Amino acid sequence: MKKIFPFVLLIVTIFNFACKGPQGPDGSQALTDPSVQPVVVFTYPPANSVGPYSGFQSSITLQFNKDMNRNSMKRVIRIFSVLNDVRLDTSADLSSGSTMTLNAVSTNNTPTPFYWHIGQQYNLTIGGGGIDVNGNVFPGYSMTFEPEPYFRVVSMTPANSAFNVSPGASIQLNFNSVVDSSIFSAIQVTPAVNALWAFATGPFIDSTKISCTPLIQLNDSTITVSVNSTAHNTAGQSIHSAYSSSYKTIPFRVSSSQPPNGSVNIVPANISQFSINFTGPINPASIDSAVSITPEIPWSIITGSGSTIFIQPGAPLRGDTTYRITLSPRIQSNTGSPISAPSSISFSTMPFQVYLISPSSGSSLLSDPGVIQVQFSEAIDTSTVLAAFSLSPFTPGNITYFTRYANGAIVGFDYSFLQTPTSDSTIVTISQSMKSARGKSLPVPFTSIITTPTLSVTGTYPYNLNSNIGIKTSIDVYLNTEVDSTTLASAFSISPQVSGRLLPLSNRAGFEFVPDSAFRAGASYSVTISTALRAKNGSHLLTSYNFSFQTSVFSITSTSPSNGSAGVDLNVPININTNQPLESSS
Repeated sequence: MKKIFPFVLLIVTIFNFACKGPQGPDGSQALTDPSVQPVVVFTYPPANSVGPYSGFQSSITLQFNKDMNRNSMKRVIRIFSVLNDVRLDTSADLSSGSTMTLNAVSTNNTPTPFYWHIGQQYNLTIGGGGIDVNGNVFPGYSMTFEPEPYFRVVSMTPANSAFNVSPGASIQLNFNSVVDSSIFSAIQVTPAVNALWAFATGPFIDSTKISCTPLIQLNDSTITVSVNSTAHNTAGQSIHSAYSSSYKTIPFRVSSSQPPNGSVNIVPANISQFSINFTGPINPASIDSAVSITPEIPWSIITGSGSTIFIQPGAPLRGDTTYRITLSPRIQSNTGSPISAPSSISFSTMPFQVYLISPSSGSSLLSDPGVIQVQFSEAIDTSTVLAAFSLSPFTPGNITYFTRYANGAIVGFDYSFLQTPTSDSTIVTISQSMKSARGKSLPVPFTSIITTPTLSVTGTYPYNLNSNIGIKTSIDVYLNTEVDSTTLASAFSISPQVSGRLLPLSNRAGFEFVPDSAFRAGASYSVTISTALRAKNGSHLLTSYNFSFQTSVFSITSTSPSNGSAGVDLNVPININTNQPLESSS
C-alpha cells in the first residue's frame, strides 16, 4: 500500500491541472461586462432589518454588481412609509460607479434634519426601467428597514471615553426624536458641576438636542452623564434603556504663555506683562506664594478672569537675558487641584540694538518736512542720545522721547525735522556711544538711509476718464509731499481754458483748482500738470501728469410734487430742480 500513494498523488495532480477552466474576468471587468446582469449586492441599512444602525443618519447606500446608468436609476428608485414623511433627494447624488448613496429628506421641506419616526417601517423600491452601463435592464428590487425601533440617546459630546477634555467644555445630548424640558429632570451629571440644561441653539437645530455648560469646572476628573428610565420624548415614548457616558477632563496645568515657553530674541521693550494660561480656572489666593522669577525682578500679579494670570514687571526687562518663571505645586485650580509638578516657562531677550527705524532704510519720509522714529530693544540712557545720533547731511530738528512700558521707561525717540531735507537722501547713524539704561553699549554702529520723496501725483478728483461730473465741481490734485505753492500757476493748465483759483490743500500735500464759474454741461476737459511743479523739498515732477473728465448733461433731478403723486392740493406750488442753473429767458 505504501507504493500506491505516490501514484495516486500523481493522478490527482494531473487531474487538477487537466480540469482547470478558463480564466474569468476580474472584478473591475465584471462591472462593465455586458454578459453580467445587474443586481443589488449590498445595502446600508441592511435589507429587511431593524435598527438602530451604527453611524446611520439619513444617507442610504446601494451597491450593485455593475456600474449603473445613474440617471435611469434615479428615475425608478423610491422610498416611502405609511406616514408619507420621507422622500429621496436625487439632486444630491453622492454616487460613483457601482455605488449609489442618496439622502432621505422630509416631504415638508423643513430646514431641520430629517428624523426617522420611532417604530416606523420604511420601504425602499427600485422599479424596472433602470439600466446598467451596458444597457442591461435592472429587474427591480424591494426592501424594508426600521431605523429607529425605540426612543434613545443617539450620541453625546464630548464622546464616551474622550480624554483631556476642557473642564469648561459644553455637554450636548442628541436624541433620535424631539423632547421637551421635562427630560431635564431625568439627567444627572456626576460629580455635580452645576450644569443647567437648555435646548441647543444654532442654524438647523431643533429640540432633539440639549446642552449645558458646567459652572463648576473640574480638572483631572471623570465626568459621567446619565439619563434614567423616566426620560421620554414629546410623544410620550419612554427611553428604551438607561443611558450613561463618561469622559475625562484634562489635568490642571499650564497650557500656554506669552511670551511662549522657549522663545528667543524677545524684544524686552515690548513686554509690559507676562500672561500664563492654565487648563482650568485658578484659585487667585494660591498665586502669590507659588510664583518666582529669575533673574529676580520686582513684579506684581494681576489676576485675570478664569484660567489666565498676568504678571507685570516692576522694572524694564534687560536685553540678552534668559528669564524663567517657575510655578510651584502650591498653585491650585478653583476646585483645589494642584498642578501635577513644578512648571516653568523660560524665554530669552535679544541683545541691546536698534529694534526698528521708521521710515525703514531705503524708504522715503512719510510726511513733509518729516519725522524719523528710532526704537531700541530695551530702555535707553537718554543722556547718550545727542552724542550718538547724527545725520549726513545735517538737517535741523527736535528730539522727543517715547515709552513702551507701563512704568514709563523710555525706549526710543522721534527726530522731527524743522525743514524739509534738501538732499535726495539722508544717512542716519547711531554710534556705539549709544547706551541702554543698564549701561550696555550698541555692539556695532547702526546706519540707515532715508530718502527725500521725489514729487509725484498720487491721485486726482475727478479721476481720469471720470464722467457725469457736476458743473460746479472743484478739481483736487493729491501729491506725496508738500507742494511749493509758487509753482502752481506755471504748472497747471486746463483745456478748454477755464479761469479760477489755485489753492494748496489743508495738509499742503496737494492743491485744488476752484473755477470762477461753472463748467459747461456735457463737455470734456483735459488737465495737465507739467514738470514745472515743485515740492518744498526742491524735487520736481519727473514727467507731466494728464487726466480728463466729462461733465454731466443738463437734466431734471427731481420735482415737487413727485412724479405719479396723487391727491395733491390744487394750490400747491410746483418745483422743478435741475442739475444746472436755468436761463430765465428759456
